[in-house]
Amino acid sequence: MLVNLSQVLSSRGNFDGARDAVVRALAIQRASPKPDPLLLAGVITNVGAAKMRDGDIDGAIALYQEAYELRLAALTIRHRTPRACWH
Repeated sequence: MLVNLSQVLSSRGNFDGARDAVVRALAIQRASPKPDPLLLAGVITNVGAAKMRDGDIDGAIALYQEAYELRLAALTIRHRTPRACWH
């Protein structure tokens, strides 16, 4: 729900509120004992977008890389496809 709230706030131009909502969503996901890696990657991607909007390019790149690695690992396991196929 916080990611949805973030999207609504962003569409209304409330970028600070949008960033705060998605950062809270990420904190909740990271605190989860066993987060779904694809859901976590999606939230991380949203925080990366907020960092891009704020001008923190290096922070955004780091988060996008983390999200990519999570997705790659999850999809490789779920589809039993060798990692090399995703590069």
